[in-house]
Amino acid sequence: MNFNRRKHIRYATNGSEIVARGTFSNYEATVKDISLNGIRLQYMAEDDRSEQWTQINIISGGCDPILMANICCEVAYDIKGLMEGGTFSGFDVRLCGLCFGELTGDQQMVLQSLLDCYGTSQ
Repeated sequence: MNFNRRKHIRYATNGSEIVARGTFSNYEATVKDISLNGIRLQYMAEDDRSEQWTQINIISGGCDPILMANICCEVAYDIKGLMEGGTFSGFDVRLCGLCFGELTGDQQMVLQSLLDCYGTSQ
């Protein structure tokens, strides 16, 4: 029995060079997985606010350098996570799931390029 209710396949980035930056903040996060509908981020923060992720830029420096700019998002969750290999005093490692808003045609093409380049089905 399959309990996965996701509409789109998620692809693990496997430590690839993909980061997301809040358009209106200084936050930067590692993209842990990506799908046609959204992404999962891991980042370090001093507080529990997630509004910095309502508009993001996705930057990839891997097989094809890619910039996917000004993506409107809705925060699905933003929770404390565990840091692999250690902790830092005063900071929390957080996991954040974002759903993409309506993407432009260009953003959809860039997203498909990211999935083709980095995607390994999860």
